[in-house]
Amino acid sequence: MNKIIKLTSTILTAFYMIACTSTVPAIFQETNDSLITYPDYQNITIPSNIMPLNFEVLNKGEKCIAQLTAANGETILSEGTNKTIQFSEKEWKKLLHNHAGEQLNVDVYLKDESQWKHFPSYQLIIAKDSIDKYVTYRWIEPSYESTGNIGIYQYDIENGGLKTLADNHLFKKDPSLGAYQTCMNCHNKQRNNPENSVFQFRAQGGGMLVTYNGETKVISTKVGDMEMPAIYERWHPSLPLIVFSNNTVRQMFGSRDPNKIEAFDWRSDILQYDIVKNEISYIIKTKGQSETYPIWSADGKYLYYCSSDTLFKIDKYKSMKYDLMRIPFDEQSMSWGAPERIYNASGNNKSVSKPQVSPDNQYIAMTISEYGAYHYTHIDSDVYLLNLTTHECKPIEALNSPQAEGYVTWSSNGRWLMVGSRKEDGSYARLYLSYFDTTGTAHKAFQLPHEDPLFDKNLLKNYNYPEFGTVDVKYTASDIYKILEDNAPVTPSFKGDVEKTDGNTGASIIKYE
Repeated sequence: MNKIIKLTSTILTAFYMIACTSTVPAIFQETNDSLITYPDYQNITIPSNIMPLNFEVLNKGEKCIAQLTAANGETILSEGTNKTIQFSEKEWKKLLHNHAGEQLNVDVYLKDESQWKHFPSYQLIIAKDSIDKYVTYRWIEPSYESTGNIGIYQYDIENGGLKTLADNHLFKKDPSLGAYQTCMNCHNKQRNNPENSVFQFRAQGGGMLVTYNGETKVISTKVGDMEMPAIYERWHPSLPLIVFSNNTVRQMFGSRDPNKIEAFDWRSDILQYDIVKNEISYIIKTKGQSETYPIWSADGKYLYYCSSDTLFKIDKYKSMKYDLMRIPFDEQSMSWGAPERIYNASGNNKSVSKPQVSPDNQYIAMTISEYGAYHYTHIDSDVYLLNLTTHECKPIEALNSPQAEGYVTWSSNGRWLMVGSRKEDGSYARLYLSYFDTTGTAHKAFQLPHEDPLFDKNLLKNYNYPEFGTVDVKYTASDIYKILEDNAPVTPSFKGDVEKTDGNTGASIIKYE
């Protein structure tokens, strides 16, 4: 047995010596052919702390070699016998760390019928700005059924580690019902206290799971005269205050419509949950309008949201258009001011969805489509950037494609954008990253990397509601389900209709004891 171990060790040592001494071909032919890879990582700007950008060469050939070279001559090399390039994580991280702010040249060599050829070099620019270490997202099947397999996951951008935060296959196994599954919203954290988090289970026994000061509770958010519980929630950046919309969502499936599926709000309002007082109350309550997707400004002084003055009608659903609104919030008096329209999309015969405010409060990134607030299947949906100083609104061409772009969000330093796009095949949403420089320009978007470069190509799931994260989520799916099984939902008190203190502005006041 010891001889076998020693022999195996000797073989492995020899293998690694050969691998480490691999070099680019001494004899090769230059070609002007375009290099085709999956994913496309050519001529992009990347963060200095990202994991290796592994890829597969799709051009005809048998094996390939890729070499990265810095200005001082430092290189790393990967040889792929099956045309798959996978760089050493240790060597990759060292190269990026040593050359942050610089440019790397990438040379790819492909062997085809005993002849090596060299493609034109391309560049990777290493930004000095790092990217948030984590991304949380929901994986959901394209069938859009609430009983399908849905999970919330945390992905480590630096090393590819994956953690399951919630999985509806584990939820409420009732012998009379079988494996009772439910829909759930994505996970988001409080900006200034990222250990505090919230996400929503939409089912009996579920509720809004709020982790605050290290304690997680299940909060029932259907109280009073609310038609539906919380759907889309957002923490105030620093206060124990969560705002949410309570959407009554309806779906339509078309047989000939290229958008494949439509989702609409039957109605929706915006409310707030006071964690300290365990109280829910309205912020905006209307009869002839729908309000959705509340999002705080980075300083907590404004709450932005989408608003339509047209209620859903089955025969006129394309007339439902949303404008971008905001309402001021005063932390000292805990009062809300008068709503104001920030972007008149309906005036341009368009509709906005899922606004996201940049960390410096200078921009809002959002999707714009012809109608509705659920743009993730709308082929015409693109990402737009609204400058809050100049009020100029224009498409972010680096992020857009002929297919649907359904969601966009900012990194904590405002230097990176992440978008969920169906540009690959029109059916499955994948995540793309883009550098957003100090001039307000977005650079070429590139696909979220994986150790296996074909991971996304083989994944039969959609990425949904992605968010950046700066801290590791401490709990796992088993922790969450133990909380759900052992604790009945807490029912907050209900304050009722908006308490008006000013007949002109309709402002309301929340007072903390």
